[in-house]
Amino acid sequence: MEMNGEKDSRLNKLKEALVGDLKPVTKELIEEYVEKFRRDERYGPAEIAISELISRFPKNDDFSEILYKACVINTLYSAQVKNKNIVAVSEIIKSLNIDDALKRGDISIVVTIREKLKEGKLDDSYSFVTKYCSWHNQEAFPIYDKIVRDMLCDYQRKDGFSNASFNFGDDLKVIGYREFKNIIEEFISSYKLHGYNFKLIDMFLYWYGKERYNPKEAADLID
Repeated sequence: MEMNGEKDSRLNKLKEALVGDLKPVTKELIEEYVEKFRRDERYGPAEIAISELISRFPKNDDFSEILYKACVINTLYSAQVKNKNIVAVSEIIKSLNIDDALKRGDISIVVTIREKLKEGKLDDSYSFVTKYCSWHNQEAFPIYDKIVRDMLCDYQRKDGFSNASFNFGDDLKVIGYREFKNIIEEFISSYKLHGYNFKLIDMFLYWYGKERYNPKEAADLID
């Protein structure tokens, strides 16, 4: 059986190797990977389906509509809320009357939803909550995802684009959503990506990350 120290050592070696082959961030690179994301046979249709769903049910005051959206986002975006909990999660979202906060871009709603999920002893799916909020306001809510997280860490180690102190993916689990959003904004500013919203940056980081990381090794080591 592999000890934690050995696993950490392998993880560090993997990350060091991956950092060395990072492509410089340019608008052309962003466009390349956004296009790959949109053309993918799974994610392309998923984007269209969820967009149409949110357009049809933009509010969060009807339980059935929330449940419908939560099920689709959780399934198509692999947000990892257990199926047995999705009804309870949807009930919590309805109880919080989140529409005004989403419209205003009040990112504290992410923390509020997570706290209620913890109180209910449900999945504390940071990723699901950010994805659900992002789909209702993509200009205000960046998506937290483990691949995005590790790509940000790799670029930080390579270029030091952020003033925040972080290097490895686990650091971004605990710094808080406001700080995570600040890091994404620093990424946009540092690489002069003005005009690209959080959604496009997410598409780039996610798809480039999927291409770079060995799926099995990344799953074994980074999860």
